Amino acid sequence: VVLQKVTARMFADVAEVTIAKNGQEVLDVLAMDDSYVMILMDLQMPVLDGIAATKAIRANPAWDHISIVGFTASTFSDELQAGISAGMFELLSKQTPRAKMHKVLDECIARSKERRGGIP
Repeated sequence: VVLQKVTARMFADVAEVTIAKNGQEVLDVLAMDDSYVMILMDLQMPVLDGIAATKAIRANPAWDHISIVGFTASTFSDELQAGISAGMFELLSKQTPRAKMHKVLDECIARSKERRGGIP
């Protein structure tokens, strides 16, 4: 919970932030509002983990414009590869500098705009 709040504050100056406690909540939020540009997805969450949630998002063409960025404390290459294979745009460690996170957010906005035909 503390990490979620810290991460939310990091992005609050550049984006509207919604916090979901688990992968199922992410899917529930998207079902109500598919205008999100990026999801910062923890790979290890209760109920539905980040890999399973990413696969579910990628299975829905209406959500194709959303970039999913994996967020993990792990450095295990098999877990990182699982995130990419599931359809994540990029993987960041929980120690990633703020400037790098903002750079990734900018890339995700550009990618979403491109996929939606110029609409952010």
